[in-house]
Amino acid sequence: MKYYYQSFNDEDPSWTRMLQNDMASGNGTAVNPQSDSEILRNTFTVYGSVFLVFMSAFCVLRQWRPKWYNLRSWIDEIKTPLAENMFGYVSWIWNLLLFSENDIIENCSLDFLCLARLLRMGFRISLVAMFNAIWLMPLYSTSPIAIDTSNVTDPIASLTIANVPSGSYRLAGTAVASYVLFGYLMYTVYYELYWYIDRRHAFLLRPEARNYTVFIRNIPPDFRSNQRLEDFFRHLYSQATVVEIDFLMRVPNLSKLVARRDVVVAKLERAILLRERTGREPMLSQRSLPRIVTPLRGSHQVSAVDAYTQELIELNRDIKERIEAIRRKQYDYQQVTEISTDETATEELSKYPVTHSSLVHVQQPATETDRLLRYGEDDVHARAESLLKGRVTSGSNMNLSLASMSEHDAPAGQPPATPPQRKRQTGNFVTTTAKIAAKAGVFTANAVASTATHAVSTVATTAASAAAQAASILQNHEGEYNDAAFVVVNRLSAVHSTLQMLQHDKPFTMEVIEAPEPEDVFWLNTGRSHKDLQLGWLLSMVATGTLCIFWTVPIAFVASLNSVTALTKVLPFVSSLIKAIPILAPILTILAPLLVVLLNSLLPTILGLISMLEGPISGATLTASKFSKLAVFSIVQTFFISAITKGAVSVASQIAGQVQEILANPLLLVDLLATELARNSSYFIQIIFVSTVMSSGLELTRLVPLIFAAVRRFCGPRVTPRERKRPFIGLFFPLRHISAFPQADFMSSVVLLYMVLFVYAAIAPLVSFIAAFCFLWLQVAFTNQNIFIYAPTPDSGGKLWPKAIKILLSCMLIAEIITLGILGLRQSIIAVPLMVPLIVVSALFYGYVNQQHFKVAEHLTADACMEAEMKHIGNCDIYSIAEDEYTQPALKRKVVLPELPDPNLMPDSLRDIEDGGVDGQSESQALTSPPTTSEERNE
Repeated sequence: MKYYYQSFNDEDPSWTRMLQNDMASGNGTAVNPQSDSEILRNTFTVYGSVFLVFMSAFCVLRQWRPKWYNLRSWIDEIKTPLAENMFGYVSWIWNLLLFSENDIIENCSLDFLCLARLLRMGFRISLVAMFNAIWLMPLYSTSPIAIDTSNVTDPIASLTIANVPSGSYRLAGTAVASYVLFGYLMYTVYYELYWYIDRRHAFLLRPEARNYTVFIRNIPPDFRSNQRLEDFFRHLYSQATVVEIDFLMRVPNLSKLVARRDVVVAKLERAILLRERTGREPMLSQRSLPRIVTPLRGSHQVSAVDAYTQELIELNRDIKERIEAIRRKQYDYQQVTEISTDETATEELSKYPVTHSSLVHVQQPATETDRLLRYGEDDVHARAESLLKGRVTSGSNMNLSLASMSEHDAPAGQPPATPPQRKRQTGNFVTTTAKIAAKAGVFTANAVASTATHAVSTVATTAASAAAQAASILQNHEGEYNDAAFVVVNRLSAVHSTLQMLQHDKPFTMEVIEAPEPEDVFWLNTGRSHKDLQLGWLLSMVATGTLCIFWTVPIAFVASLNSVTALTKVLPFVSSLIKAIPILAPILTILAPLLVVLLNSLLPTILGLISMLEGPISGATLTASKFSKLAVFSIVQTFFISAITKGAVSVASQIAGQVQEILANPLLLVDLLATELARNSSYFIQIIFVSTVMSSGLELTRLVPLIFAAVRRFCGPRVTPRERKRPFIGLFFPLRHISAFPQADFMSSVVLLYMVLFVYAAIAPLVSFIAAFCFLWLQVAFTNQNIFIYAPTPDSGGKLWPKAIKILLSCMLIAEIITLGILGLRQSIIAVPLMVPLIVVSALFYGYVNQQHFKVAEHLTADACMEAEMKHIGNCDIYSIAEDEYTQPALKRKVVLPELPDPNLMPDSLRDIEDGGVDGQSESQALTSPPTTSEERNE
């Protein structure tokens, strides 16, 4: 090939002489630019030493202080049998990789297993890239010397595509390597998808509350009652029983009282234990006394124990009254809506056809709260059937039969019903009888009218007796229904059909979301309105875009400091410093990747706060949103901005000495750009290696948590067990603090690792060896932390995995396009046409798997639901699993008592008070059961 550079003077080609010395400052000090080999040598020397220090310290400390590095062996809440054996000083490295996937799922989480599979897949792809490197590096390094590659003298740079002359047939090897690499990637992803589908479905089949629950928001007013929402689901799924409906209530005042009670309980526990420890009575001044506590006449102080005990009693009484008032308000509203003939609701329900099977199914209990009746549901249905056989022929006889349910009618082993209970039984009995009669066509219009009249009168009597008391307690819409609810059903088919079906013809109305784990719910976000959520989403997107734009400035600045030459130009005093202390030169050379890692460490916190604007209902939802943002930042900022900035700085420095040559032949600029893009591999090798060393080293040694725990031990309050478990000023957590694995943070770093591998595996093969080490070591480090440190919950069921795979497939397409662009800049007439079919096939593969594979993995299939329901019949009590799991925390406990190591320390005025609920009722039962008014108590 005739090179277009031959027009220049080959004997003294000034364009081939790079600027060897850049003046760092005006004092004439010169700094020699470092080659890629020197930069990488310094990087591996410094950070390799840091890695060895981290690992040596960890191997010793984990045996010397197992309590620090094996939380899951002694904290009861997160204990696991896998943590019983910590293995040897070094043998833990390979032993951790021998645990089966079933062990990981049972003792860790599916979320972590998905991350481990990503790391394992990355390691296998790196091995394929290493196979390509075996023949690519000799192919690149043995390229004949040409005019356009004469400036490539560094040994590391000679192993890249930058050493191959433009138009050389050797560039076809880059295309072949791309086919091997990305072909294997698509093959692996295809089978990984089926693995994920199996694991995801197995997770969704677990008998857990979350798998039988859906979260519905933007519920229209016509359906804001337990009965109407239940009827709505019954019309849709005739064979499904609604086990529990937990409407979110507006309880701002109650929530404030509950928060105040928590504070008082903590102070009371502290005062009691201080009195026991010191033998002196803690005192409170008159100014610090609560308003409800009155000091003795003539006294300026009062016992802290007595004051907080009195305040706790008053708070418990107030909270109990408010909860009962809310329950009465909810029950009264529910009873009214059951009898109401609201035309709008009737019209809405009429849209759904009522099948014969649904009419038969009304004989089943409406909700499990009907168990509150003294007479069992079977007894009520038996009485209804006896009416249909002719024992009662009129409305008057029916009322007589209802009244006859007396002591001798009570089921064996149960006490007779009281008058208030008989009123409640009457309402349920009449409702059930009316439904069965409507099915059979036996009741006349007079009987139905009599039934309705009797039920309305019962509701009116109950409502009138409680209205005054409820109105006096509840103010400012306290206790009103919100537009969101958790609905628990007894069939998986109903859950997944609801999740995939539009429930209303108005957009965003009756929006159904998969329920999170109960302990992972963000209760403050569950009641946010649709307008608020949309505004929050908009603000989040604007804030993310703004941050992405402004984040370019520090990333570009740091990328420009990748050499001492560039650093001395920005900071002239560095030149004198290096002259005085020569050892600083290699340290400053590797400063840029460390600064990038430090900047990236700030992003999870910032983007997490931004994602909270979107109103996520759980930590899993927040993690998914944060991961998407972190992945975009990793690709756009850390990769593209860094690559463009560093390449532009390098090209600009060369242009400065070649202005005349470039003006004479503009194609030279294109060749310089292609060369610099390939030579940027050393910079990204630095980034992924430094990131792996620092993140895994700090994570394994737990340097930051241990320092915070030490500060917490010596500075924070530690009198009571409750205080010892709480963080100090919200930052310094105790050693026994249980936390979840930061899935989004580490998975985003894995995405960056994949991106670097995809782009440079074929054009700079040395990257594949470093990437293989990073993938393997991160898998070892993260496995250790999940087995010995982090809690297995909450577990989203691998929800981040599909997002990660989609991003990786996008990175594959981006890498192929970049490779095509570099080959085009190198003017390869063979390699460029070869790359086009690969890009087309990759795009088709992405489109193919995106059609159904991810959708199938997201929800259970119909056959899987049917098979699971057949297996669970009689073996799985959904009610006991999901009971009160999704009840608002403010409504769960009427009474709270201090937790003391010795029960004898409990103040006498608190010993007779029962902790938690009242009368042995569950909270879901009490929320929908008839209230106990003062009139009923008198009876």
